[in-house]
Amino acid sequence: MDKVTNVDFQDEAAQAEQLEAEAKAQPDLDAYTHKLKKPFTWEGRKVEELHFDWGGLTGRDYTAIEDSLLRPFAGPAPAGLQGHPGEGPGFFAQAGVTARAGWLREQCLVLAKNNCTNAFAWLDCTLRELGQWIQANNRLVEQEDRRREEARARAPHGGRKFGRR
Repeated sequence: MDKVTNVDFQDEAAQAEQLEAEAKAQPDLDAYTHKLKKPFTWEGRKVEELHFDWGGLTGRDYTAIEDSLLRPFAGPAPAGLQGHPGEGPGFFAQAGVTARAGWLREQCLVLAKNNCTNAFAWLDCTLRELGQWIQANNRLVEQEDRRREEARARAPHGGRKFGRR
């Protein structure tokens, strides 16, 4: 009969709290305002600057943007935005995000699997929150892999039950 062991997650909880404190101590880089060299008119309103609230973007926003950028661009950009990086898949790369298409969806599925939750609930988190959860999840998975490897090394026959295979 297999031996059941209790797992103590106090260390992991302390690490998660430390990461949260570190993240809160970082400077707020969530908002960015870009002043346009050539303002344009959009729906009767003159647009002179664009304000980006990156901190408010959720996983759903990210995947919607990704989906729209991966579709073939249909038609010319509005006047004043020709050559805009948002016209194609290179937009994320220019913004410093180089993850492959579908990466965030995969991460939400892993989080859902590892936490017995709904994958769509993870998409409602902000990108900053998602990044922190993904990092914490990856660390826990690595720790569990190390524990298994150490247990296998300590076990007779390298952890195999019935000799060599």
